[in-house]
Amino acid sequence: MWSIYFELIIEGIILQKRDAREILDCYFYIPSYTRFSDLKWMSIPERVIYMKVIQMFKTFWGDAPEYLRSSFTLASDIHARRSSSNFQLYTPKPHLEVYRNVFLFSGLSVWNSLPSYIHNSNSVQHFKAQYLRWVKS
Repeated sequence: MWSIYFELIIEGIILQKRDAREILDCYFYIPSYTRFSDLKWMSIPERVIYMKVIQMFKTFWGDAPEYLRSSFTLASDIHARRSSSNFQLYTPKPHLEVYRNVFLFSGLSVWNSLPSYIHNSNSVQHFKAQYLRWVKS
C-alpha cells in the first residue's frame, strides 16, 4: 500500500517538474526550486505541509470529524506547568520511526511550529493567507 502512495508522489513530482520546464521553456538543468518560484508554485512536499496545516486548523477549531478532534489534546491539559501558548497541542513521543510520518504526529509538529497569531485566525481563508505570508517571509 505504501509503495503505491510513494509511486504516486514521485510521479506527481516528475510531472510538476516537467510542466514547469515546458511552461517556462527552460533547460533541464535549471533547478526545480527556481522554476517553481518563477511560476509561484508550491513544490509537492510544500503543498502536502500546506494541506496538513489547513486540516489541523479545521480540526483544532472543531470543523473536523470526531475521530480527528478526539485524537488531539492541548499541552496545557497534560502538563502541570503553564504552556507557552493556548494553541500548543501535546505531542506524544513516537515509539517507531514510521509514526513520524502519520498525520497525527506530522500534523502536530507542523501545527506546534506555527506562531500563535496564525493559530488565532478567525476563518480558514484568513488562516491560509496568514500561513502563506508567514511561509514566504
